[in-house]
Amino acid sequence: MGVVALNACKAKPVQGDLHATDAESRIAGIVAATASDNPADLPALVDALEDDDPAVRLFAAEALRLRTGMDHGYSAYDPADARAQAIKRWRDELEGTPANAHAVAPEQEPAQP
Repeated sequence: MGVVALNACKAKPVQGDLHATDAESRIAGIVAATASDNPADLPALVDALEDDDPAVRLFAAEALRLRTGMDHGYSAYDPADARAQAIKRWRDELEGTPANAHAVAPEQEPAQP
């Protein structure tokens, strides 16, 4: 379904801009970034995961999945806190931080003599 939706967007004569004020132009920018192989587009796509418009978030998530083969547990319709955790994993990935680097180690019981 995502590929069909992305292809349908390509047919529209909308100028794409990931930072446009209207959602349709932001989606067109995401579609253009999906077709690109430029790694410099990835941070803007991750930023789009925080968009106020759920359609923009959905297109950005699909674009990242198509470009990288990963989703980091992100769903455009999850509650804001769950999306924020997944976005953090995306940003860590882009910065080269291992996914478990921020995991909190469980407290250990002191050794008994």
